[in-house]
Amino acid sequence: MAQVGNTDISISTKTVCDKDRVDFWFEHVSQLLIRVECSSKQSEGIDATLVHKDFALFRASEIAANQHAVVRTAHSIRDDGRDSVFVCLMKKGRGFTFQGVECVTHVPGDLGKPVRPWISGRHGNDGARCAARSF
Repeated sequence: MAQVGNTDISISTKTVCDKDRVDFWFEHVSQLLIRVECSSKQSEGIDATLVHKDFALFRASEIAANQHAVVRTAHSIRDDGRDSVFVCLMKKGRGFTFQGVECVTHVPGDLGKPVRPWISGRHGNDGARCAARSF
């Protein structure tokens, strides 16, 4: 992780070898935001960048990534131990969130606040961008 400013942190998979990218990404996202898992390893790896800012009252991150999917299981929520609210604003590209039996697609401007276990993903390699907030 690279310190950008007093409270800014930037991480990227661009400098990590392909076979280690998925583990690197999920380890750092879990440290900075919320605990997520990948249900299967991407054959092409993940190409992602995250810029994280801590504003004392809340934290915000901007994520840009290629096609991928993440899972937030009941086990992940229970074992995370952080008392937080997670909100995601889709800024660019297309994505989806599957919660329970509902599947919602996301386009720029969509705001999501998953409160139950979920699966979320980004379609294609269109440079999807998501701004995540944790309170």
